[in-house]
Amino acid sequence: MNMKNYLKKSTFPLFESIGVIDGQVQHASWHEKRYVKSFITYFKRPPVKPLLEGIDIPNAYQKGKVKLRISYNENQREWRFSNYAFSPIAHLQLVEHNAINYELKWEDRVLLSELYQKRGDADDVLIVRNGLLTDTSYGNIAFRKNGGWFTPDKPLLEGTARARLLAQGKISSTPISLENYTKFEVFKMINALRDFETDSCYSVANIRPMS
Repeated sequence: MNMKNYLKKSTFPLFESIGVIDGQVQHASWHEKRYVKSFITYFKRPPVKPLLEGIDIPNAYQKGKVKLRISYNENQREWRFSNYAFSPIAHLQLVEHNAINYELKWEDRVLLSELYQKRGDADDVLIVRNGLLTDTSYGNIAFRKNGGWFTPDKPLLEGTARARLLAQGKISSTPISLENYTKFEVFKMINALRDFETDSCYSVANIRPMS
């Protein structure tokens, strides 16, 4: 299937997921940067309106951690808020797909969902492409070794939290393969709704090999 032709039929082919804490949007500039880049890549022109223009946070979502999802096409945006329920990602199942492409944050997640169904009793899958570890189905990943944090250099999607942590020097990118991932000590997921500083990390022994 030609993904781009398929997505052109979708009302809102692209989206952003943004964290809101106690009524305050988190890391808005990083989401705006990816929004503009994705818009130009997909629609071949820059957006007219900023991503967050005209979006007010309802009173019902002024407390606690909230997920703001903004879906958009070339001319319109729609958004919705939901309370964020944290789920620990402690066990991962390796799955392989050498042709997967998720370079933009597409609304269509059919292939990711199909891979997620292969997790067995793990919490999520960790997708392998051409022998290299990439992402889980819901975020980027980082591994710790000798006190430093490292993230795969060829992710499926360049997440905003990953980009920010790289820019801040808190993580580094490096090739991580099926052959060398066991040399790391622990891992944790990275996405816009998770706090890298406080989120738990888990032993790489919790990453289950492909059968």
